[in-house]
Amino acid sequence: MKHLNSCVSVMLCAIMCGCSVDRRVEDAYETLRQTYDNLPDYEKTSFRELTWTEACKLALAQNIELQQSAHDIEKARYEVRKVYLDVIPLVNLGFYYNKYLFGGGNNYYDSRDHDYDINVIFNLPSLTQLPMNRYTALLSLFRAEKNYDLKRRDVTARLYKLARLSALAGEQYRADCTDAEYRHVSKAQLERQREISLRSEWKEWGTLFNDFRFRWKIKPESIPRMNWRRFRFCSRKPDRLVLMNMALELEASRLRKLGITLNYWPVADVHFYSPRLFNMSGGHDSGFMSGGSDVRMDMNFYLRLDTQLKNYQALKQTKKEYSFLLDTLRNTLLDRREKILALVESGQEYEEWRDTMVSYKEFLSRMEDRKPATLRRQMEEGMKLERDCLVHEKEQVERECAMILEYGLPGEDS
Repeated sequence: MKHLNSCVSVMLCAIMCGCSVDRRVEDAYETLRQTYDNLPDYEKTSFRELTWTEACKLALAQNIELQQSAHDIEKARYEVRKVYLDVIPLVNLGFYYNKYLFGGGNNYYDSRDHDYDINVIFNLPSLTQLPMNRYTALLSLFRAEKNYDLKRRDVTARLYKLARLSALAGEQYRADCTDAEYRHVSKAQLERQREISLRSEWKEWGTLFNDFRFRWKIKPESIPRMNWRRFRFCSRKPDRLVLMNMALELEASRLRKLGITLNYWPVADVHFYSPRLFNMSGGHDSGFMSGGSDVRMDMNFYLRLDTQLKNYQALKQTKKEYSFLLDTLRNTLLDRREKILALVESGQEYEEWRDTMVSYKEFLSRMEDRKPATLRRQMEEGMKLERDCLVHEKEQVERECAMILEYGLPGEDS
């Protein structure tokens, strides 16, 4: 009896010590504190230049959001396997201990006070439940894969936007330094603004690459240029990936309706209990497969009657929701089409305007009038034109990113 009490005391002590809230929170606090102490310092980082291709590979391999999406796919794949794992027989290992604590019997450990046994349980779910579970799991897997493709496209668009805006920020800085005296701005002030801009870019690059060790930079000449003729051609029909994700919403709604409909079907569950594979009782070993009398099967066959009309009302609501969703998706498709057409038109208009401005700048540079007043006026006009071009070019980058999100980059799998 003393031996039993000692064992119980040790177990309780171990459980209480292992559940110390203060200690666990302190350990987590220390982990976070060390993480903060080891955060990278912008001032100590060095520049590292990449080509566009290298940057894409790095972002797609290390971006934390993409890694999370890939993990969601793995979880969804496990859920598909789990549908079949649920029908694998369960093996129960049993240990039973019986002891009088007060009066009757002895107070010492006796092998006759405990039993061991091993048995197997087969569970066959309803004939309607198994296919439904499998289809639901496969639909979730398909959704996870398409979400990953969308996230991949989103990361590519963000990478393109950051690379283009970073290059334009460098051009803006050089232009500002050139006409600083005309704008009455000191170069020291421009350098402070540039440093703030570079620090912000470092944070964005680090988040995109999940790597803050360097001040990343993309070679401007390696950044792909958008072909608006391609976008005009693509805009004639919706992108397959975008449309597929809308179709997933529609199918999920249909599946909810089907799930309620199946409540009207009869349910059959089968449970099969094997004989004891092994049994030891009262210190006597009965051996393997010794409990043939333990074999039994439970079969439940029943039909739930919708006496409260809950299924009827739920089915009625899901049918309406399905109809509403169809109308909503139709309106969404119409909005997307009009938005895309407007983006294509404004994008091509800007390219035509940019070509005109380039020709005009060349015209200004060839003018033969070299009087000081004329030269100053031409210089001021040229600098204003340069600033306007940079502003409109940034707007064009926004349009290009929107089209990348919609159709992806040329050669990208949809």
